[in-house]
Amino acid sequence: RVRRPDARSARVSRQQLRSLVVAAEEALAVVLLVGAGLFVASFASVMSVQIGLDYRNVVTLPIWPRNTGKDAESRKLVIEQNSTRVVELMARVRALPGVESASLFSGGLPLSGRLTRTSVKVPARQKEFTGDDAVDVRFVTPQYMRVIRQRLIKGRLFTDADVLDPKASILLNQTAERLYFEGTDALGQEIDIWDKRRVVGVVADMRLEGPEKDARPQAFIPMTRSMSGQGVDLVLRTASDPRFVIPSVRDHLQQ
Repeated sequence: RVRRPDARSARVSRQQLRSLVVAAEEALAVVLLVGAGLFVASFASVMSVQIGLDYRNVVTLPIWPRNTGKDAESRKLVIEQNSTRVVELMARVRALPGVESASLFSGGLPLSGRLTRTSVKVPARQKEFTGDDAVDVRFVTPQYMRVIRQRLIKGRLFTDADVLDPKASILLNQTAERLYFEGTDALGQEIDIWDKRRVVGVVADMRLEGPEKDARPQAFIPMTRSMSGQGVDLVLRTASDPRFVIPSVRDHLQQ
C-alpha cells in the first residue's frame, strides 16, 4: 500500500522548495547585477573614447528642395533658384537668437552610417587606394569645422575663396595623411579624389562609425553654390538647448 505523506512532511517539502526558489532568485539577481555592471563599465569605456566631434548643442536638419524641371535646362534653372534660396536661408538661420554658427554639408551625417566613399590616387606615389583604404568624402561649406569643432592640426580651414574654386583645395584628417603620404607632411601636396586637388589643411580624426571603431581616412571638399540647391544637410550649433531654436529654424525652412 502506498503511504500518503503526512501534513508535517508536506510542510517541510514546501519550505525546502521555497528555500530553493529564493536561493535561485538570489543567484539570478547576482548574475543580473554582475551583467549590468559589466554593461555599464563597457558603455562608460566606449563613451570615454574621444570621437573627435563635440556633439553638444549641435542639431542637423535636411534641406531637400524640389526640382520640378521637365528637361535638363529647366532643371538647371531650378537648381540655381534653389541655391539662392538656400543661401538666403543660411543667412537667416545664422541671425537667429541662440545660433552660434551654421553650415551646410553633404556626404552623410557623422555616426549615421551614411557615407560617400571613393578611391584615392596620390600622383607622387603613383598608387591608387581602394577597398578598406578608400576615403570617406564630405562636401562642406567653410563654417563646417567650426560648427562641429573638428580641430585643425596644421595648415588652414576653408574660406569663401575655396568655394569659388573647389577643385583647388582639400582637407584631410590625420589618418588619411598617414595612409596616403606615408607619414610625410601632406600640406601643399597633390591628391586625386575625383579631381586633382591640393591639401591645404589637416584636421583631427573623427570616428564616423562610432566610438568603438578606429578612425577612417576622411577628406573634405568645398561645397559649391550649385550643390546646395540639390539637397544638403544643415548643421548648426546653439548657445543652449537646441530645442529652443529648432521651431524657429523649421519656420524658416518652410518659408
